[in-house]
Amino acid sequence: MAQDWYVGIGGKARRIVKAYIGVGGKAREIVAGYVGVGGKARQFYSVKVKYKGIYSTTRYAPYGAENGSYAIFLTDTSPLETYAFNKSLVKSTVTNGITIRPNAICRIDSYACFSGNRTGYALNASLVKTSFTLSKNRYSATGCSLGTSGIIGYGHIGKDDSDDYQYAYDVDFFSNTFVRKTVEGGGIQTISSAINTSSYAIFAGGAKTPQGGTAGGNSYWQTFDKNYTRREIHVTNFNRYDLKRALVNNTGVFGGGQSYMSVLPEVKAINNNLTISSLSNLTYSNSLYCSTYIKNYAIYMDRRTDNTIVDVYDKNLVKTTDTRPVTTSDGYKNGVSFDKFGILSVQIGNNDETDGRLIVYQ
Repeated sequence: MAQDWYVGIGGKARRIVKAYIGVGGKAREIVAGYVGVGGKARQFYSVKVKYKGIYSTTRYAPYGAENGSYAIFLTDTSPLETYAFNKSLVKSTVTNGITIRPNAICRIDSYACFSGNRTGYALNASLVKTSFTLSKNRYSATGCSLGTSGIIGYGHIGKDDSDDYQYAYDVDFFSNTFVRKTVEGGGIQTISSAINTSSYAIFAGGAKTPQGGTAGGNSYWQTFDKNYTRREIHVTNFNRYDLKRALVNNTGVFGGGQSYMSVLPEVKAINNNLTISSLSNLTYSNSLYCSTYIKNYAIYMDRRTDNTIVDVYDKNLVKTTDTRPVTTSDGYKNGVSFDKFGILSVQIGNNDETDGRLIVYQ
């Protein structure tokens, strides 16, 4: 487990977030430091990800976003409630909260945004709610940030007269004043996953039917830059939907996706040059993962009671493992990266009215 290292500045203890030492005329980052105690080496510093603790939402609240000031979580059962955690992880209940179960979630500038089928709601840094409108109904849509803008797109728009699903082959770009611009989006991306690097919003995979289930996944990824330019990338032998995403060192990480009723352990990374690479597999196959990220670490945790290993990918995309700090019974949504924390919303028992918890890393 990671350790912290502090230095005194102006009479106050300041935590060191990076430390370097000169080796051969070059600065090398210190990843761990030890001191001798009683003839044994005791670690006093490590840059590894650190488990911070468990925080209660009381009710299970799987839908999470952040706006720079708060991490915000929505419950999944009626009556719907909205919880806000500040940078000290103190919880409050939002009086005029979100009243929908969201299809898509993203941050747009200083707003945490939750989109329903046609209407979206956003909470600003004062937890004041505003609404915005999508170009069409978007069931099973996906959201992604990009700079101070946000993208909500894809999904399906309902059924036609022959009872076949009709898909939305476009995306809605929203500015930080919620001005909307709709652009062509390429192939089917329902039940997709998305993350943004500094230059691109990346939508990875998707299902061939809105329910997923026995359907296969989509091997085509769509990327958008800040000028609305789209590029399609074919990821060979990686047909997936409902991938879990993270961001490490400006590189998107996608793993734990489903295809044909199976959850597969393969993991792919895509950097800011849109180059794709394969990473070490997740520990478990056919498991429902949730993911979050913090600093230079991607964290993947399986929700199943017996699967206790947490997979961690560092800034070099090398996998290590840790032990899950608490037994969980549910928790398979994407987590929230907020301030200096990586947060996973889970359920620790069978009662979603009392067993909601946040697992927090830093």
